Amino acid sequence: MRRNIWPRIVRVARSTFMRVTQRDIAKRLNISQSLVAGVLGNRPGIWVSDRNRQRILQTAREMGYQPNAAARALRKGRTNVFVCVFFGQAGHQPIAEAMADALADAGCDLLVKVVHNCEQAHRRLSNLAFGGVCDAVALWGLEHHTESPAAQLASLGVPFVVKGRFEENHPEWPQIDFDHEGMMRQAVQHLACAGHHRIACIAYDNDLVYTRRLLQGYREAMQGLGAEMVGLVSSCFQDVWSLLDAWFSLPKAQQPTAAVNVVGQMAWEATELWLARRCRKLGHEAGDLAMVGLSDGHSPLLFGDGLAYQDAELAHLARLIGSELLPAVANGKTPEPHVIRILPSLRPLSSRHLPLPQALPTS
Repeated sequence: MRRNIWPRIVRVARSTFMRVTQRDIAKRLNISQSLVAGVLGNRPGIWVSDRNRQRILQTAREMGYQPNAAARALRKGRTNVFVCVFFGQAGHQPIAEAMADALADAGCDLLVKVVHNCEQAHRRLSNLAFGGVCDAVALWGLEHHTESPAAQLASLGVPFVVKGRFEENHPEWPQIDFDHEGMMRQAVQHLACAGHHRIACIAYDNDLVYTRRLLQGYREAMQGLGAEMVGLVSSCFQDVWSLLDAWFSLPKAQQPTAAVNVVGQMAWEATELWLARRCRKLGHEAGDLAMVGLSDGHSPLLFGDGLAYQDAELAHLARLIGSELLPAVANGKTPEPHVIRILPSLRPLSSRHLPLPQALPTS
């Protein structure tokens, strides 16, 4: 005869997944539940002997007690949920994962929303202001996308942090970004201290805020060092190669001996291949082109050496937002300073140090 196994399965499931409560701990120790709650909740003013305090804490550990996050949040008037609103179409996953991991360490959750236009942003942000949806909001996108939504949150009294450069028009907003000007001053100074004075710059051909700030820092640092050489490129190898063709077609005394890369990984790869076709490499020896700048932090160089910024990825900013800024504004504590600028440090890039190939056709 077939036996009904469902009651047994239900009993196993209950014994496996039932949460250990403060009542269970009190029952095992034969003491009052209010005393257990006071010790585990670290309530001020509760009287308990050291012996009983240690018994309660040890028994809680042995039984695998976990505080009820929902109840704890309700007592504090908190949701322990934070929202990150992304403006744009793609590339959000690494940023969201970094922010979520940082919040998870504090027992909090991240809710992600993606918006594509101003009307959609206005509607979704209005919903966040009511109903206890979240404790604070992070806004992530280009400045011309996030400025109006940030102003909306400020007017509604919703705690928020915005990623971007708003120190001139909105210095009161809690905000974070890289110190783009400082990074370029540091890069040029490093190359100048190594004896370089003809220092070129490879930059994107756009009018985005971070590009303007990077170029501003480069130009400020180049004052007094001689003529600056700025080359604007799109996101293709051919642009970088055309730029290098132009620079190294100049008379020898005018050619750059070093370059600042504000484009990123693509410019490292394009420059290395251009140089390798001419039996040259990146580096610090005679005949090398010295390069300092941005990279993805993971891809090694093939032939030569260079310096890149450590922790200059956007995920680094996301971790700081999740671990420090969002919890602070949710507790009503405005970060000091309001405007946070991160200056990463330079480090040598890893390199495979492959032997240079024989001279290849350059056309």
